[in-house]
Amino acid sequence: MKLVLTSLGLAALIVAGMVIPAARTAISSLPWGLLILACLTLGLAPFSPPHIVEKLQMLAQGTLSRPIDWFDMLLHGAPWILTLMKGVATALDKFGG
Repeated sequence: MKLVLTSLGLAALIVAGMVIPAARTAISSLPWGLLILACLTLGLAPFSPPHIVEKLQMLAQGTLSRPIDWFDMLLHGAPWILTLMKGVATALDKFGG
C-alpha cells in the first residue's frame, strides 16, 4: 500500500511540475550535467550498495517506516526525481506539450 501511495505521490509531483509554468521553467533551466553529477554522487551514495536501492527495497517490502528512512529516500531520490522531471519537460518542449 505504501508503494502505491508513494508512486501516486511521485506521479502527482511530476504532473504538478509540468503543469505549473514557473515550476516547468525552473526544472527546464537545470543543466543536464549538474543533474547527472547529482545522480551519480548524492543519488548513489554510499556506493556499496547504493542507499537509494536499499530504501526502494524497504519501500517494496513495507519496512520503510521510520522518519529517518523516509528522509533518506527523499534525499537520495531527489536527484533522480529532478532528472526524470527534466526529461519529461524536455520531451514535452520538443514534441509540443
